[in-house]
Amino acid sequence: MITSTSSAISATKERPTWAVQRLTRVSMLAALAVVVMNVQVPLLPAAPFLKYDPSDVVVLIGGFALGPAEGLAIAVLKDLAYLFAHASPWEFVGVPMNLLAVVSLVWPAATFYWARKTRVRAVLALTLGGLYSVSTMALANLLVLAPFFRFMGLPVPDHLTTFVVQAIIPFNIVRCALNGVITFVIYKRVSNWFKQL
Repeated sequence: MITSTSSAISATKERPTWAVQRLTRVSMLAALAVVVMNVQVPLLPAAPFLKYDPSDVVVLIGGFALGPAEGLAIAVLKDLAYLFAHASPWEFVGVPMNLLAVVSLVWPAATFYWARKTRVRAVLALTLGGLYSVSTMALANLLVLAPFFRFMGLPVPDHLTTFVVQAIIPFNIVRCALNGVITFVIYKRVSNWFKQL
């Protein structure tokens, strides 16, 4: 009886430490993602305003290492911090769209990977997340772009569907492919170091 009580007390004392450690890791990754988000590279010459940043890799690593919910938290913290630092009418649409792109990639990928952590499932998870994100962003742009252009007092493009097919979808395919390859290559090395923190 004394032993079980002592164990319960010990477990209770360990819980805050575990929670603080997890919160610290989420905060560290969110801060790193904000810094990395400032590295923006145009991918398509036809649409130079569509820029790739590798912050999704940081969020993916967090989701794979800590869990889907933690990956979601990192994505939200990252985009809130970026929006606070770069507040503008354009960013009030761009940042939520970026958050949707990240969440639609990381949530299904991390959820699938956490069911059973193997290299094969990691590849499948990244592929699944990529497909989900590409399709989500194609639909989101079709629904959001026209109202946004009207709100900004700009003419709505005549060929919005063509723009989505020729620019948005290819951009997101390349974005997800880059994020998947980079994450797969560096995840194990980074996660081993990360677990020691």
